[in-house]
Amino acid sequence: MTLLLNLNVMIILSDYLKLVRKGLKEVKDPRRNNVSYELSGLLNLGFAMFHLKDSSLSSFREQYSVRAENLERVYGVKELPGNIALRESIDEVAPTELQGLFKPLLDLLEKEGVFKEREVLGDYTIVSVDGTGHYCSGVKGCPQCMVKKHRNGKTTYYHQLLGAVAVHPKQSTVFPVACEAIIKQDGSTKNDCELNASKRIIPQIRSAMGDKKIITVFDALYINGPHIKALRKEK
Repeated sequence: MTLLLNLNVMIILSDYLKLVRKGLKEVKDPRRNNVSYELSGLLNLGFAMFHLKDSSLSSFREQYSVRAENLERVYGVKELPGNIALRESIDEVAPTELQGLFKPLLDLLEKEGVFKEREVLGDYTIVSVDGTGHYCSGVKGCPQCMVKKHRNGKTTYYHQLLGAVAVHPKQSTVFPVACEAIIKQDGSTKNDCELNASKRIIPQIRSAMGDKKIITVFDALYINGPHIKALRKEK
């Protein structure tokens, strides 16, 4: 029985990774310069690095030679570009191009009965939403960067996003549902920024989850009338 379950998981994972590669290949290439590398290959490399949980791009590069064959077979990574070429090319991709990739993956999990096994209170799926940081620098920033002025006169530039994942109280595995960047234009305080970003992620969650009944989990920041109305509006 255990062998059959493990085999089924491997089949689902294989199909999952194929869908990721298919979706990344269809992302529009916005670059006008530095097109020495295919955008899909760069996106595949970025996904592989995070999927393999490497601590940094430097760590990924160090292990590339011993992983090369599997990286090409599993993730479609055929070459290793320089750090600047990778970063600058991926930076040009509009987040909306990637947000649409969640639904095909969730549809696969639904088809394979994964979500059915994770339902609570009868037939509800829990979707937890929270903010997380993914860039911080005291030197480099961009027009979308959040900015923090310190008492010592220094400035910190950073990026955050809201991430939504399907969770289950008795299972450690979570499945990404949606993400939305928190940007400088969202407001001047942490509360304003997260609340404004939440207005954009709620429709994404409903679109990705289709007709499934959802219990959304937010922290205390979101206990307010406008946010609750936004959730009800998306039913």
